Amino acid sequence: MRQRVEAETRAEVSKIEQLQKEAERESERRQAEIEDRMHAHHQKMLADSAFYAAEKAAAANKLLHSSTFVQLELAKSIANNTKIFFGADGLNGMFADILSGLAPQLKKA
Repeated sequence: MRQRVEAETRAEVSKIEQLQKEAERESERRQAEIEDRMHAHHQKMLADSAFYAAEKAAAANKLLHSSTFVQLELAKSIANNTKIFFGADGLNGMFADILSGLAPQLKKA
């Protein structure tokens, strides 16, 4: 009789320990799932932020780099050139064509 009671007690203790282990595993699984969701949300937030910054930079560059602005920068670059070549053909001819087309636009601005 005593052995039977001890066996039932051990069985109940074993069952309770098994339930505790299962509850711990389930708790760890839930915690890992929450951490995974938090990490995914953080990564999505970083990606959205990078996309927003790139989108705004592209819009700003589109406004900044208009054809008039690019031509003005080209004229400034040519003006800062310390080497001057003489002659109708070659680089000077190209620069003269560009600058002559740019002059009316700069007067308007």
